[in-house]
Formats: sequence, structure tokens, C-alpha cells
Amino acid sequence: MAATVVRGRRWKPVAAVGAAAAVIAATAVFVLADRAVSCGCANPDAGLDVEYGTLGPGADAVQARLEVVEVAAVPGYTRTVLEFTNQADAPTAFDPAYFTGGAGPGDGFRIWDPGTGRLYENRAGLGTVTGDEVRWEPRTPYEIVLYSAPLEPGTETVEVRGPQGAFRVENVGVREGGALWEPGADEGGDGGGDAPDGVVPVIPDFRTPAPGTDVPGYTEAFSPPAPEPVGLPVTAAETDDEGWVRFEEGGRTWRMFVGGYRVEDGVLTLGYRLDVEYGDAPAPGERPDLFPEGLTLIDPATGAVVPELRVGDPEGESEPLWSIAWPRLWGSTPRILADLSFADPGEGAGDLLLDAGVFGALPVEHLD
Repeated sequence: MAATVVRGRRWKPVAAVGAAAAVIAATAVFVLADRAVSCGCANPDAGLDVEYGTLGPGADAVQARLEVVEVAAVPGYTRTVLEFTNQADAPTAFDPAYFTGGAGPGDGFRIWDPGTGRLYENRAGLGTVTGDEVRWEPRTPYEIVLYSAPLEPGTETVEVRGPQGAFRVENVGVREGGALWEPGADEGGDGGGDAPDGVVPVIPDFRTPAPGTDVPGYTEAFSPPAPEPVGLPVTAAETDDEGWVRFEEGGRTWRMFVGGYRVEDGVLTLGYRLDVEYGDAPAPGERPDLFPEGLTLIDPATGAVVPELRVGDPEGESEPLWSIAWPRLWGSTPRILADLSFADPGEGAGDLLLDAGVFGALPVEHLD
């Protein structure tokens, strides 16, 4: 079933979608939301799961507003509703598979459940056809409805991760609920009305997997075997009084700061920040790859390398379980934020070093 873009039309609420309650979905629906936003508060995003940042593939990326409208645990599947708005002054066009997954490596919104260590993907590989490129108009909200495998019963909060690690919205509440939309009588279909531009809206085509079909719909985090220790000594990079280290690239001065680490539920997490100290922020298609060899966490006392936590097939393809966000790349201090996830280094681990390539090895304090 092809994904559908409907301009100026709205899905209407219903109580259920019949057979949809017993299956895992394999589709995505795009709807242009024709809604006026009015708010008497100073911050219209207050209390909402909203992030601002860069979305889109390569040179087609734009500054965007993304709202996670809901993550709903429906019997048999999970429904995620997003609202994407192009904040730029000009339109852009790219394949909606960037959102659903399948247009390129790392595409697609995914759900991370830290309670189970599972990463849920939109079921784009079960028959979804995303269709041609879509022209994303400026200042226009688009609703993106994604379907994935069911969450573990009782899951209360999850994290929504954007394509290519470019976005992350943490602590999103999970609600219990049935379907939210069906096409109205004036939107084509059985109602007899004319759909815009000849496009007829469709209800997601839920299909029950064949008996014996293995369609888990998620990958689980795992710890690979520890790499060989690095040679000692490992010298820490020189930082300023506030813990920053600098590197010049392409006429820009980047500075990097690494926060401390904590271990919880067998996962070591730490965060870092990159700032463009001087000069303008790079265009989305001109982002430098400052870490072509990745980032390595080292115990300076022994040279032991802490394995990065990964998701996927332990015997086949996998990817690091870490998410990079590029929020608010404009203004006086453009910045990049990221979290890294590693295996538990075990009892007795103290302060560590993060080998950050061109920036050197940055100290990482053990936080209690």
C-alpha cells in the first residue's frame, strides 16, 4: 500500500479500526494537518513533547519542528503519531521513506524502550510503499502516522529517535488507545467526495503475519566481546578551565565537552556537546564527520576498552546504540548534543577517557 499525502484534509476520530486490533501494521500515512494553532500562553510548546532541529536527507534537510503527538499501545501493535513542520522559508522535497525507513541507511523514526533494551522500527519492510517525493511546504504541519510491533505490556515511557540519529525526544508517555483516524465522507472513498489531486485517502492496511512468520519488529541491545586493550599510557587532551577542547575544521572552530557517566540497568551512558565557537553553523549537507573512526571509551588504568552497546544481530549486522541530535543550529552558539551508550564496565571502574579522534582523549568523570 502506498503512503498517502492529503492536502488540506483531516482524519476524523473513531473508536476502532476493526481487525486492526489483532495485528502488527506495515504502513505509514501522511496527512497535511489543516489546523490553526492558538495559545494564550507565552510558550505554545509548553507541556508538549516537542523538539527543534534539522530533519531531511543531505542537502534537502531543513530546520524543523517535531512534535510527538502520541505513542499508543494498541492491542497487537504500536501507533506513533508525529507532527513535522518545515521551519525554513522555502519548501523542500524528499522521499517520505526518510521518516518511515527504507530510503537509506539509518532512515526512519524508531522507538527505544530503555526498560527492555529494545529498539522498535516502523514496519516499512512488511509491504509499505512510500511512493514518490513529497514537497514539504514551509510553516505547514504534516502528520506522520507510523506503526510498529507491540511494546512490552505495562511500558509507560519511551524515547522517540529520529532518522540517522538526528532527533530524539525522551520520556514520551505511552497511552492505551484505539485508532484515531478514518477518512471522512468529503475525503474520497465510500463517501463519494473528490479527493485532492486525485488521491484517495486510505485506512492503514493491517495484515496478520502468516503462521510461523518471524516478525519481531524490534532489535535488542547487546554487549559485543570486549576489544583488545589499547597501549598505555593514554594521555588526556588538554582542556580549558571549564573542560572544553577545541579543533579547527573548514574555517570553523569546534569545541567539545564530555559530561560524566552513570551506570544504570547494566548500561553506561554519557553525554557530550559540540559547539561552533566561531563562524556560522554548517549547512545540513555540509556537516563534517568529526568522528570517522567512532568514539572509544577507555579505562586509563588498564587500557581496557569498554564495549559500545549495540542493537541488531550479534552474529550479523548491528549498529551502535547511541543517538546524535542536532538541535537549534542557528543563532550565536550552534550546538550538537549526543548521548553514548556502553556496556557496564564492572565494579571498581573509576574515571574514564573518551577517545574522540581529532579532539583527543577527553576525561569522563564517574558520577555517583
